[in-house]
Amino acid sequence: MNLKYNYVNKNKEKISDIVGTHAELNAVIKLSEEDCSRLTLVNTRINRNNVLDHSAPCNGCSDMINQLNFKNVYFSNVKGGFDKYNLTNS
Repeated sequence: MNLKYNYVNKNKEKISDIVGTHAELNAVIKLSEEDCSRLTLVNTRINRNNVLDHSAPCNGCSDMINQLNFKNVYFSNVKGGFDKYNLTNS
């Protein structure tokens, strides 16, 4: 599944063949959906101190999220809350 989406690092280098399975991709695999236009994705990260931490989608996950047309996407932030991800297809 990693090879299907445009996983690139911050330098725009393709890393689809070496990236691990991120939480967003794992959720999509478990959903077995190609059209997620009715779905909201919520991604959280809990750090070693048991506190919510930054979990914004990487470039590859962002590309996948937009290809699958999620209705909404939220991710945890370092303030202990959630931010709404700005979808490019909205």
